[in-house]
This record gives sequence, C-alpha cells and structure tokens, in this order.
Amino acid sequence: MAQMDDYEQVAGPEALECPGALLLLDEIDLLAPPPGYREDWVHDAVHYGRHLQVTVIGASRRPANIHRDLTALASTVYIGTMTEPRDLEYCVRAWGEQCYQARDLPLYRFLKISP
Repeated sequence: MAQMDDYEQVAGPEALECPGALLLLDEIDLLAPPPGYREDWVHDAVHYGRHLQVTVIGASRRPANIHRDLTALASTVYIGTMTEPRDLEYCVRAWGEQCYQARDLPLYRFLKISP
C-alpha cells in the first residue's frame, strides 16, 4: 500500500507551482479523509488550485470516505457500480436520485454527474 511519502514524491506541493498542472490522486481518502486534510498542499490544491488552473482528479472506492470539500467543490463526479446501500444513500443525498442508476451499471461503466 502506498505511504503518504510516496504521494509527495510523485506530486506533492510542487503541483501548485505549475500552472495548468493535472493532479491525479488515487485513493484520495488517504489524503483527504472526512475529519480533515492530512497534508496542507492537498487542501490548497482543492481550494485554491483553480486560480492556477490546477485540475484535481481524485479516485476512491467509497465516497463517504472523502472529505466533503472535495465532493462539494467537484465540477464532475463519476460513479461506478455501487451496491452497498449506505454508499448509495450517501451519493443520493449528495447528488440526487439519479445515483440510484449506479446499482445497475455494467462493469467499467460510469454514471456522470455534474452537480
């Protein structure tokens, strides 16, 4: 499993010094869990990166494990097949009834939501 230091070696705070950068963060719940951000640079990328045209793309298995700032500030959300009732209800509360369609998605197909 990736350690926090691994993320900083690949991306880290330098991404905010590169206007137009694309910051791709897999398992973003490790960097931005619901109680708070683990790294200041992730907070800054999410909240202020737009001023430098820094795009943040994050992936996680469970949306409820991601800090609410990320889901609230997202311009586009993609949801894959979801069968866990609590995860589905979280998505419905966040983005609406259309999320129920995620129950019937074929493998490797996604529901695109623009909040």
